[in-house]
Amino acid sequence: MRGAKAVRLSGTLRRVDPNGYADFAPFGKQRLEISYRRTETEEWQQVATVDTAATGRFERRVDGRMHGQWKVHYAGNDSYAAEQAGTRS
Repeated sequence: MRGAKAVRLSGTLRRVDPNGYADFAPFGKQRLEISYRRTETEEWQQVATVDTAATGRFERRVDGRMHGQWKVHYAGNDSYAAEQAGTRS
């Protein structure tokens, strides 16, 4: 959409090895959920997903929502607990 406002979210998902061999190693090939809310009183809405690269890095552009709060959430799996990044405005 020409002239549309967008927000770019990026970061790196890291993990702690449950066996204790690697602290905060990049966590690749994982699905992350991106949620948005306009104000603190509104419910969070999932607006996108993104997969991490082999390096744990992710980047996603979301169109049409310039103002509000964002969070990125990792749902976890059998070996690793869920994690949520801090909220950004």
